[in-house]
Amino acid sequence: MSTSSVPDTTALMTNGVVGPTATQPSASPATNLKGAAISHATSAIVVEAMARKPIAPSTLANTVTNGVSTVEPEAEKSPTAIATPSSSTRSAKMKNASLVTPAIQALFHEAMRIVRPYDSYALSKLETAHDMLLHRSGPGVAVLRMLTHEYTRFVYIKHTRAVEKARNQKRKRAEHEAQENREKERKRISQEAERAHKKQMLAMRNKQRQHLKATSSK
Repeated sequence: MSTSSVPDTTALMTNGVVGPTATQPSASPATNLKGAAISHATSAIVVEAMARKPIAPSTLANTVTNGVSTVEPEAEKSPTAIATPSSSTRSAKMKNASLVTPAIQALFHEAMRIVRPYDSYALSKLETAHDMLLHRSGPGVAVLRMLTHEYTRFVYIKHTRAVEKARNQKRKRAEHEAQENREKERKRISQEAERAHKKQMLAMRNKQRQHLKATSSK
C-alpha cells in the first residue's frame, strides 16, 4: 500500500474532520478503517472531557462534514439556577401550608411590637400562634381566640374596676365636701349664736347699769 493513499490524519484532526477528504475520492478500505478508529478515539476524548467538565446538551452542536458527524461544544453560557421538581414542589407545599398572609404577618409584627415591653405572657402566646399558623402545626386560631377572650375579659375587668374606682372616689369626694360644708355651716351657726348671746348679755348689763343709776339718783 502506497503512502500517497493514506490521508494526513494530523491535518484532518486539526481541522476537526476525520475521514477521507473531497480531494481523495479513491481512498482504500484501510484508510476508511483508520479514519473510523481515529473518529472513535476523538469521540472517546470528547466523552471523557464531558465527563470531567459537564456540558449541557443544549450547548453541543452536531456538524456533519464529509459524511462524518462531529460534536462541537458551543460557547459556554453563564450558569443558571435550575429548579428541580422536588424543590419547587416543596416550596409550593410550604406556601400552601402557611396560613400567614403578608397582611396577617404585618398585624402579628405590630401586635408583638406593642406587647413585647409590657406582657411576656401575651408575647409568648402570639409567637406560639404565629408558629402554628405558619407551619400548620397546631390550633393557632384557638390560641388567638383564647388570648383575645383573656384580654377582653382583662380589659373589661380593668375598665370596670377603673370606672368603679372613679365612681367611689367621686362619691367619697362629694361626701367629704358635704361634710366640710356641714362643718362650716355648723361653725357659722355656732358663731352667730355666740355673737347673739354676747349681744344679749351686753344689753342686759347695760340695762342693769341704767337701772342702778336711776335708783341711786332717787
